[in-house]
Amino acid sequence: MKRFLSVIMIITVLICLCGCEEKPTVSENNIQQNIETQVQTINETNTANEVEGTVQESTDETNNEVSDENEISQNNEVPDENEISQNNEVPDENESSQSNEVVANDIKPFDINTDKMAIVYFSATGTTRAVAELINSHVVADLFEIYPVQPYTDEDLALNDTSRSSIEQKKDKTIRPDISNQIDVANADVVFLGYPIWYDDVPRVVLTFIESGALDGKIVVPFCTSGSSGITGSEKTLREYKNIKWVNGARLTNSDEGIVQWLESLPF
Repeated sequence: MKRFLSVIMIITVLICLCGCEEKPTVSENNIQQNIETQVQTINETNTANEVEGTVQESTDETNNEVSDENEISQNNEVPDENEISQNNEVPDENESSQSNEVVANDIKPFDINTDKMAIVYFSATGTTRAVAELINSHVVADLFEIYPVQPYTDEDLALNDTSRSSIEQKKDKTIRPDISNQIDVANADVVFLGYPIWYDDVPRVVLTFIESGALDGKIVVPFCTSGSSGITGSEKTLREYKNIKWVNGARLTNSDEGIVQWLESLPF
């Protein structure tokens, strides 16, 4: 009986020992789980590091590309508008006008030979005469006055329907008063032609001189004197004479400065 019990005890001990080898203890299970968790954490950390490294490399490449583009844009920088305007500067209007003034002064008619220019004028009261003489003080030219055979009196110049000037200018425009003197402008290429404005037109005695043919083929610059009327109406009459090269004229006063400015504006 004792042997039998001993055998049973031995068998029980062996069975217990075998059971202990087959099943891990609770602590061993915890240790194994911790190890597996740590291994997984390490793997995840490595994976995260690899991803972060990849992202960092991409960011570095992008930054390098941007930096390269900035370097290219700096090396090939386009000049701004101010630099362009400085490099290709266009002279301003003042500089252009100054340059043109030099040319105008070079060709202005102040020093032209006397044989090439003339001033012809008609003056009933002396106003146009004063302007013509002032022009002559700046222009080298022969000076001629148109003298009608029958000079005009104050009564002839009265502003009424029966005065001589009114009849010639308004009632019978075919009248051509005779001229008493000879005016020789054959050698002149340019002629200044002066007259007072009568009834918004050129006096008929001036047309007598024009129709003599003395101005045919010449450059003629008209100028007038008037208290109120401009030169436009008289120029319309003058331009009916097609054999003359008319230059746009002006109404002038006895002003030296104004006459000089006008002379400098002429196209010759």
